[in-house]
Amino acid sequence: MDNRHYALGVVRRTSEDQADPVAQHAGIVAAGKRLLDAGALREAEAVVALGLASAVDETLRFALDALGAEILYQRGQLDAAEQLATEIVGAADGRARLEARQTLAKVALAKGDFDQALSHYTDYREDAEALNDALHVALAWGGKGVAHIRTGDLNAARAALEHARTLALPLEEAKPLALAAQNLAVLSHLEHDWASAADAYALALDALGRLGNRASLVRAAYNLGELYESLGDLPAARRLCNMGDALGGGAETPSARAEGLLLRGRIALSEESWAEAQLSFDAAWDALGVLDPERGVAALLGGAEAAARQGSPARAEKLLATLPKTLLPRRRIEAELARASWARAKGQDGRASAERAVTLSRELGDPCLEVAAALASARALADAGLRSDARAEASRGLALDRSLEPKVPEASMEAFRKRVVRRRLETLVSGRARSATGPRHPTLVGRSPAMQALRERMGRFAQSSCAVLIEGESGTGKELVAMELHALSPRAEGSFVHIDCASISDGLVESTLFGHERGAFTDAVTAHQGCFERAHRGTLLLDAIDEASPRLQAALLRALGEGQLRRVGAGQARHVDVRVLATTRRPLRTLVDASEFREDLLYRLEAAHLILPPLRARPLDLPLLAEHLLARGAETLGIKPLLLTHEALRELGRRSWPGNVRELDNTLRAAALFAEGDHIDPAALGAVLGAHDSSTRAGAAIDERDLCYRWLREEGLPLRVLKKEIERACVMRAMDESEGTISKAAALLGMKRPRLSQLVSEYRRETEGEGS
Repeated sequence: MDNRHYALGVVRRTSEDQADPVAQHAGIVAAGKRLLDAGALREAEAVVALGLASAVDETLRFALDALGAEILYQRGQLDAAEQLATEIVGAADGRARLEARQTLAKVALAKGDFDQALSHYTDYREDAEALNDALHVALAWGGKGVAHIRTGDLNAARAALEHARTLALPLEEAKPLALAAQNLAVLSHLEHDWASAADAYALALDALGRLGNRASLVRAAYNLGELYESLGDLPAARRLCNMGDALGGGAETPSARAEGLLLRGRIALSEESWAEAQLSFDAAWDALGVLDPERGVAALLGGAEAAARQGSPARAEKLLATLPKTLLPRRRIEAELARASWARAKGQDGRASAERAVTLSRELGDPCLEVAAALASARALADAGLRSDARAEASRGLALDRSLEPKVPEASMEAFRKRVVRRRLETLVSGRARSATGPRHPTLVGRSPAMQALRERMGRFAQSSCAVLIEGESGTGKELVAMELHALSPRAEGSFVHIDCASISDGLVESTLFGHERGAFTDAVTAHQGCFERAHRGTLLLDAIDEASPRLQAALLRALGEGQLRRVGAGQARHVDVRVLATTRRPLRTLVDASEFREDLLYRLEAAHLILPPLRARPLDLPLLAEHLLARGAETLGIKPLLLTHEALRELGRRSWPGNVRELDNTLRAAALFAEGDHIDPAALGAVLGAHDSSTRAGAAIDERDLCYRWLREEGLPLRVLKKEIERACVMRAMDESEGTISKAAALLGMKRPRLSQLVSEYRRETEGEGS
């Protein structure tokens, strides 16, 4: 039954029962508490007023006053709540005094007076122990854990919360156990143990939902949303933010409303939607008022960062000047990062602020803040012309960011690797590609003629602003090539915005591409930047353009043709300067012929064309790729790289790899789990690969013939080079299958032994020369 209906039914029945006034008032108090747990503050307040109007028993009057103090606290009327609770503590005893002490502790937390909060929680616990009230003893320990979290003493917080959970386990009342679980999830989140935190939040949401404790349920939803935002999974973060809003807790409690607005602001920052972020942080600050000054600092800092990134340094400076002089360690670091952004927006040197952020984050031991500080430092160094130092600092930040991956839930790994901070660090690291020795592509591995031709064309296309169509099978690295083109371009310091064309529904096309104004439609509660606007002076990647709907194709054609956009609900168009890249698995010309793709849009996207070779077409790159992938996986885990035995490498060479490099990477990661010692042998591979499907190889041969011709026609690869590469691949594979016996290999190839011996020597010399 709904808490409100239940509680109001109790009020009605107890009001009608005139025979037992004590039972009548006890029922009213119980109803008020249940309404309070449900977040129904107006109804709870009405119940308290009803009880006080007819109360004749002093004990019950104190109980109703204690309930009223809690209602004032939840409404954000902290001074009034504190005054009433203090009066109850001085005049009452028993349960009313106990609950008034709990309210006093929560008020002190909300005011940011953490020492006072800890003192109140100690008094609260001692009163509960004196009354032998196990429920409130558990709640007191849980509250103490929260206070320690707010001070940054995570070890003390964990000890208190674990004790609270232990005390709550045998209780019939599930509330203290659910709250302890929620705050332990917050603790794991702060310790960057994201996988454990996600599981703990899910359990807490389930428990709080069954309890009907709406205020805590809303907060748990926002906390989980904040976790997903930090992992880069922004759609999940928005879903949880919407869930918290829909639960309605924010309608009556300023703190809950502010938490939702803070989360929306953080999501908008991650999406580089500066205007939306600014509006959300401003609204959060207004909702907080004097409530919870520590969270108010978060709103100020978010607003300052958004203003600086939006190109409003004067507003950022004003917000930073509003900060209190004394800040918690985490906020001090965030303040230095915001000052570095403000300096950058003004065209000033932000190295001092960035360096302080680096030092403070190391002292705090927070790797996520240290990654953000490393990025700020690297950008400040690059702005000062110290490119080499900037790359070194960005490399350090990138390595630290990658070291966090073992703590990321598998479902969020892809989003984590695509976060803005990761992309910007990679962009700064790839700045070495601008050296005098010419472009280098450390992430594009391979020495084959096909890869050399690809690199050469990328170097030419990168310096242009023309659109590039990147074609290739799944797993060939199309998005990686797009990121490299952006990193090597004059737009490298701009945003790299990625959208998946296959996932955009027709109803969201205009809003996704061009953004919308506040009030443009029912759910448009704030203004929103579209992907073209976010990519202004940067690069927009249209991923899976071959899956774009007709409506999306028409909208893209209009935007690319006009060079300007109009937000949904806006009257004035805006000019945008965007370099467009697009990826496709299928040849767009074939889709045009089948009337599935617009020919005029193809002309807009195909100013330049790159075709990525599948892995099966460059077998000589397989050993180098395998070595690179194993080393990358080992770096992520912080272990020594595994090696492939000769037999295992030969087994890999027998496969056609329809999933290309992505399939190879997944295979090697799985095989590493079955490896004995420091080598991956055929037995480890066999546990993953299973029986080889020869039909796959037969089908691959047809694809290779088609691909060879397309390379000759579209990539300009000389036929003699292609013939030599095919000959070289066949010779080296035959030598592998014959275990190095030239006579056996010659028989396999139908060649004379002397000629094969000459070719083997020639190709081995070339391989040794390439490896030097």
